[in-house]
Amino acid sequence: MISTIPQLGLGTWKLHGEQLISSLRSAFSLGYRHLDTAWIYHNEKEIGSLLSQSSIPRSELRITTKVRFDGLLTHQKAPFKLSDFSYSQLETRFHQTLQDLKTEYLDLVLLHRPSTPDNDAQAFETLLRLKKTGKIRQVGVSNFSFPQLELLYFRFGSEIFTNQIEWHVCLSSPELETFAKEKKLILTAYSPLAQGHLLSYAPFLALAEECQLPPAQLALAYLLTKGSIVIPKASSQERLQENFEAQKLVLAPKIIARLDQLPKHHRYCNPSFAPLNELL
Repeated sequence: MISTIPQLGLGTWKLHGEQLISSLRSAFSLGYRHLDTAWIYHNEKEIGSLLSQSSIPRSELRITTKVRFDGLLTHQKAPFKLSDFSYSQLETRFHQTLQDLKTEYLDLVLLHRPSTPDNDAQAFETLLRLKKTGKIRQVGVSNFSFPQLELLYFRFGSEIFTNQIEWHVCLSSPELETFAKEKKLILTAYSPLAQGHLLSYAPFLALAEECQLPPAQLALAYLLTKGSIVIPKASSQERLQENFEAQKLVLAPKIIARLDQLPKHHRYCNPSFAPLNELL
């Protein structure tokens, strides 16, 4: 548990319909209490429907969602316009999210992606205003590079609870990690299995075999040891349980050191509009 957010959560990107419902039910039965979603995932209404029928008290759950700039950009859309990255719809979308998730408040709300410094600051101020009303417990960001996070931090300081980033055994940002540690910010790791690529990466698999651990457990335990919040996605009961039990592992320092030595430049979530260097 980090502050009030469980260190291991369940990611729900691309989960819909029966697969989503089955995954959530299995996760709850295993003890998961932290869910991660986003406006752009288009599954908040389905999640809300299940939560409204769950016997788990809302006070025991921690729900993270992410709000997004106005433009619905794809990896292919170009050229970009500054107006695409305004947050004029943020508050409207936030209240729709509350309605869809059938909850009176959210535990953690993030800006899903950076846009421009002025837009990000204005959007963050909106989140802080909503936080003061009690509709949000914590606020943060997602996919912010070190310069972007540093700039926002100098304006808002410790109001930034976390930066959710792609982070796994084969991808890290030493600058971000050092900055977060110095400022007592939490990093949240999405795609902690590198979108499945780790499960076919021979050097990592060899180390997992040496440790006599399932590869996914080793990958998650590594990030948990770093003090991050980790939100793997899983749909099968077996994989959900395997991931959940990663919390029990204590890795030897020599194993952590060897994992640290693996290449750290393999990024798998890199849309062309992030970061928006051509607009900054």
